[in-house]
Amino acid sequence: MVIVNPHEPIELPDPRSDVFVESLCTLLKEQDLLDDFAIRRARRAQSQSGERFDLVLSRLGLVNDALLADLLSQILGLPLISASDVPATALFAEDLQAAFLKTNKLLPLADTGEGIVLATSDPFNTDAISALGYLLDRPISLRIAPSGEIEQHVERLYGPKSAKIAHATAPPEIASDDTSNDDVRRLEDLASEAPVIKLVQNLVARAVEMQASDIHIEPREDSVRVRNRIDGVLHTVETLPLSVRAALASRIKIMAQLNIAERRLPQDGRAKVTVRGHDIDLRVSTMPTIHGESVVLRILDRESVNLAFPALGFSGQGLTHFQRLLQEPNGIILVTGPTGSGKTTTLYTALSTLNDNARKLFTV
Repeated sequence: MVIVNPHEPIELPDPRSDVFVESLCTLLKEQDLLDDFAIRRARRAQSQSGERFDLVLSRLGLVNDALLADLLSQILGLPLISASDVPATALFAEDLQAAFLKTNKLLPLADTGEGIVLATSDPFNTDAISALGYLLDRPISLRIAPSGEIEQHVERLYGPKSAKIAHATAPPEIASDDTSNDDVRRLEDLASEAPVIKLVQNLVARAVEMQASDIHIEPREDSVRVRNRIDGVLHTVETLPLSVRAALASRIKIMAQLNIAERRLPQDGRAKVTVRGHDIDLRVSTMPTIHGESVVLRILDRESVNLAFPALGFSGQGLTHFQRLLQEPNGIILVTGPTGSGKTTTLYTALSTLNDNARKLFTV
């Protein structure tokens, strides 16, 4: 446990030292998280950029936020937070600003009377941690948490950035279902503004970090609800103001090359985004509802999916029979199952099995 006294320097190992880097590399290899080639690649990038090795790993997409937090916890001896550690209401809301907490990835967890329990994704950001200790004038006990989790909780507790986006964009609602050329141009302008682009990127990034299979953006009478499907169950992650409804839907439709002027009919499309160095495929579908267009984004992170039949649960005679069917010269294989059961992953795995120099593949 690291106790930070606001009037004393924070004592942590130098994250650029050979000792720290070797400790991190050893953990990565011992736990079969990265092979020698990936580690050499990261070390080469670090030597060229001069950045910390842990940050290089994250920015290259070699480790995700949750894994990096676990590694730092093991090396530094700082405990990882759990869901029960997160307070129900914001601590020191009058003294702390959401922008400072989000920028520095800090989240106050508890006031013990003798000090503050503080979660951070970057314990080496000592200036910000010390500044918070000076501001509150009490010692700080550090915990580790993934940066995505901290950002999510800060938004919920200290004022979601959606309120700032609503204020910055203030998009007017279109009163009629008839979309004129002026309406279309206005939607395009709103969808191209930086706050809306960042909002969509953050929604996708958060869903990827949470290992969600899809994102549901659902307009309601007084708000826009965002839910992520995790292990087949929908979880509400954010409630946005109604004023961002048109701009949000339009931005996603532009990404998927859909017709933003058409709001009465369902539409389907595809998009690709990059999250922390990973290419993420999105299948986008829109559906008109009584309160506006409902949008669903199905997420497929091809780099994180193990495209091997044994990893999907195929074994024995079932695996042998399925592989034999894939080698037939023609025919149809029907894959069915509930949401999140692995239909798309099964199809991708089958295609990767068939993809060789002797065949040309098309998907529809």
